[in-house]
Amino acid sequence: MKIGVACLVLALTLSATACGKLQKPIPLSARQEAMVTVEASNFKFVPNHFQTYQGTSIVFTIQNISGSKHNFTIKDPNGRVLQSIDVEPQKSVKVKVDFPHIGKYPFYCNRMFHKTMGMEGLVEVVAR
Repeated sequence: MKIGVACLVLALTLSATACGKLQKPIPLSARQEAMVTVEASNFKFVPNHFQTYQGTSIVFTIQNISGSKHNFTIKDPNGRVLQSIDVEPQKSVKVKVDFPHIGKYPFYCNRMFHKTMGMEGLVEVVAR
């Protein structure tokens, strides 16, 4: 029993390490509004790293390609939740987020253990 639990903990730790890496940032144009599609699947968002400019907005289309419910929550650089929306299995939702301030805006799935397992990402907002 102890060996089984230890193996499970090790597998979860290795999964979290593998899934939780930020990808190379996708630079978005300086237009006022950009549109991006993000796939939500088992413990990851793809893509999960964007760079945009202060004063712009992004319309995220979150496509849940898995068989379980996910969530898209995004916070401002001060940790305040800007948007939080559930995404049913095999469904999509659109979420518009404004980026008025320079800084890092983390996003993640708020389902139990999903963020811990690597289901997170980042929008970096830079000066024009």
